[in-house]
Amino acid sequence: MKGLTYISKAAFALILALGFFVQVQAQGPEGTIKQVQSAIVAGDADAMASHFNSSVEITIPGAENSYSKQQGTFVMADFFKKYKPSGFEIIHQGHSGATYYATGSTTTSGGNFDTNIFVKKTGESFLITQIRFEAE
Repeated sequence: MKGLTYISKAAFALILALGFFVQVQAQGPEGTIKQVQSAIVAGDADAMASHFNSSVEITIPGAENSYSKQQGTFVMADFFKKYKPSGFEIIHQGHSGATYYATGSTTTSGGNFDTNIFVKKTGESFLITQIRFEAE
């Protein structure tokens, strides 16, 4: 019976450690970019906006501006409505100083877009400071 208790405690500790590791990975810049990639493919402006900084620069066809998080959500929702995404392939990721970035191509119902995502650490999170969708 003691052996079973020891194994149970060890398994519980391992599960906690793995959970912590996964949480730390998701909080890094790569985790944020991966979650944004999923939001783009799904055309989910709310999921994308959950990673916006309080102010975010957005470039889409016909508009290039700095928006509040709430305004940025509306801008992205409108973009996804006009250009329904079906894929987003990341071609390159890297960093320059404190800014992490990903470049890639978004496939939509209205054509393909060169896509650039820029994130910076704010508090404990990596948040989008700028995102660009430019027609290929």
